[in-house]
Amino acid sequence: MLKKGFSMLAAAILVLPLFRVSVSAAPDAGLPFTLTAPEHVAITYLNGTDSLNTCHIVWSQNDSMCKWASRVSDPATHEETENELAALGYDSLSYTAQIDWSIDSTEDWHYNAYWDTDGYDSNYVQHLGEWAYTDFMPSDGIFNEGLVFSDLGSLDDPGDAAWNGRHEDGDDYTGWKDVLKEGQYSIVDTVDGGRQVKLDFDNHTVNVRMRWLVTAHKAGEPADGNSGEIRIGSDWSQIVSVGKDAPPAVSVKAGDIAAPVIRDLQYPDEDAGMYSVLWFQLDVPDSLTNTMINLAAGDGTISLYTEGRVAGGEWVELQDAWPQSTGVNKVYLQDLAREQAVPKDTTIELRCRYGYSLNPETEMLYSDYSNVLSILTDQVIEPKYAAQTPGQEGASTTVWTGTNTPDGTSSCLLPRDADGNPEKSSDIGWVWIILVVLAAIVLILIIVMTLNKRKEDGGDKR
Repeated sequence: MLKKGFSMLAAAILVLPLFRVSVSAAPDAGLPFTLTAPEHVAITYLNGTDSLNTCHIVWSQNDSMCKWASRVSDPATHEETENELAALGYDSLSYTAQIDWSIDSTEDWHYNAYWDTDGYDSNYVQHLGEWAYTDFMPSDGIFNEGLVFSDLGSLDDPGDAAWNGRHEDGDDYTGWKDVLKEGQYSIVDTVDGGRQVKLDFDNHTVNVRMRWLVTAHKAGEPADGNSGEIRIGSDWSQIVSVGKDAPPAVSVKAGDIAAPVIRDLQYPDEDAGMYSVLWFQLDVPDSLTNTMINLAAGDGTISLYTEGRVAGGEWVELQDAWPQSTGVNKVYLQDLAREQAVPKDTTIELRCRYGYSLNPETEMLYSDYSNVLSILTDQVIEPKYAAQTPGQEGASTTVWTGTNTPDGTSSCLLPRDADGNPEKSSDIGWVWIILVVLAAIVLILIIVMTLNKRKEDGGDKR
């Protein structure tokens, strides 16, 4: 269930080796957003469904960071963010999440100064192995997630650096074997005759904390050097646990989630083309975010469902569920026109509710509905699919789906009935017969032209 990172922010990340950097503890000094520790961290052991030790970790970022990341990833505002960085004295700026861990202790952490330099020292020697989780690309939303402890390396391969590290010829690349203590893991046999390391979650507790690390490059400094690099680390998050002494997983039941609160329904200042779009503000309390993150760590969900109607009519679902966050939410109105177009200056209404579950196998529960917002349509809302009306009354409406339709949902150009099923018609057979005949004619013409060309070439040679 890992969510996608945002591409333009990823492109902004500097991959230069960092030897001498300045790490600031000032949370948001000179930054275009407020830097705080990762929020609402939660972790769950996947019980061997991914790998023997994999844990799923989920966390959130504050609204200020969400808004900045969204603006960076949006082509419409990306240049604006670059200008803001220039005003702060930076050529580029990005941030990643780092995950630190300690077994049976809240003091025996693995963080050291190399975490601030991508693991390298001034001689470009890498000191951190795969056990050091120093780089998790964030999303541009409130929800972030990752997997830890998935691969501890191979016990049967002496050259495997993930487990053994590298400690020859002045190298000091530490492996899992160097950081795990005796008794914290066991060795188990695999079905293929190999051996694997298994962390003992039954008898030990793994504690986890997180922070953000911002990387910025000063304007005017050489791009191939390191003197212009600065690092700004956030505070560490609260400590969460998985294993023996971890608290029980968060659970929800009917009535636990309050109805959403929505406001400020309006049309956006953008051209939506043939679609009619509305924006509304959604207020998400901190307690709901915490519940969402904890449920997500265990494969549960909380999603927002939006419904609309022509005033006085039947409610229809306008949009599939999507993860909720405080701020602007966009909704398309085309499904209001399933049967016929909705005229301009018609009053339409909007409402939302949350749907939530512990995991995909459990029943979906729903909150109460939100308050209802209303607005006048600013244009005619056309049906989602172009309709072909049959000549005789009572016949089913033919709906063409394909790349030539407004939604472009399919490359298939077969006519479908009002329920979306392929229409049964003898006309379809004739269409295919005509297509086959045309293809045969084209093939014959190609063969004839090829033979004539060969004859001409032969004549030239003689």
